[in-house]
Amino acid sequence: ITPASASEHSSGQKNQQPIDEAMTYESVLGRVITVYPNLRSAILQVQRSTLELDRIYATLGWNASVDTNISHDLAGFGTPADVLTARGALTRKLLSGDRVTVDASYARTDNEVVFINTLPNPSNDLGVNLTYRRPLQRGAGNVEYHSLEEAARAQIASSQAQEFELRDQLANQVAALFYGLATIEVNLDNTREGIDRLERLLQYVSRNQRLGISEEKDILQSQARLDRKHAELVALETARNQQLFNLNRLMNLPARSRFMTKVDYSEPELPARDILDTEVFNYSPAMNRARAAKTTAESNIKLQQDNKKDVIDVFLSVGA
Repeated sequence: ITPASASEHSSGQKNQQPIDEAMTYESVLGRVITVYPNLRSAILQVQRSTLELDRIYATLGWNASVDTNISHDLAGFGTPADVLTARGALTRKLLSGDRVTVDASYARTDNEVVFINTLPNPSNDLGVNLTYRRPLQRGAGNVEYHSLEEAARAQIASSQAQEFELRDQLANQVAALFYGLATIEVNLDNTREGIDRLERLLQYVSRNQRLGISEEKDILQSQARLDRKHAELVALETARNQQLFNLNRLMNLPARSRFMTKVDYSEPELPARDILDTEVFNYSPAMNRARAAKTTAESNIKLQQDNKKDVIDVFLSVGA
């Protein structure tokens, strides 16, 4: 490789795409997090798990039921009659496991034949009833609800741990590529400076050779060193382009996009060791997944134990 051909090759690579801007590690990582599809899926899974918890909360709300019926049947005295019946109920399961039910019924009977004129026709019957039910064995304390709630919260924690783990993987991958690119850029600057020094040295040796001070072997040695530097420059530019390609792919940018790295070399301020240990323990995705799995298993055990109990309930009903 001659100096001229190496310079042409280098300039050809430089002309691929102009450098748009200087980017920090944080800005690159922020863009990757925004567009990375697998991370989007993990965030959606957290949202789905949250909706499941909301569904469990909704089971403690009021449930309404309505039933109506119109028939042509025989009444009490065996006479044909048109009968309209309507029933409605409101039921709510309390956090304690007790259940409250308010139901009302209405019946209208219109007899075609009336034997006793003192009896109203059509007749209307209205009833209202309040029932309070307390389980003594199975369902006492609303074990099913609390178990499902714990399992749903554990699923949310597990989904969040999966999201955080993916974020960690992306952060490590982007850090390796970004700081690898920054290192290559420093080596490129050093290599270009070395080429400038070797070119000046070659010119100096060439002048001395014409004056008879240097020999032909000195020129050949200087030229060989310069050629090696140009080869290093080409290899570094190829490595830089590969790093840029990988980062652009993660950021969903055109493959030929180029940017310079901007690195803050100031010493970071780290928290105290005990604070750092606590944060790592609470944040660790593996620990959070393990805790979520333990909570889910305990909830299932409680639910199975409750299902093995007998059904013994106490009713209190008041109606008119």
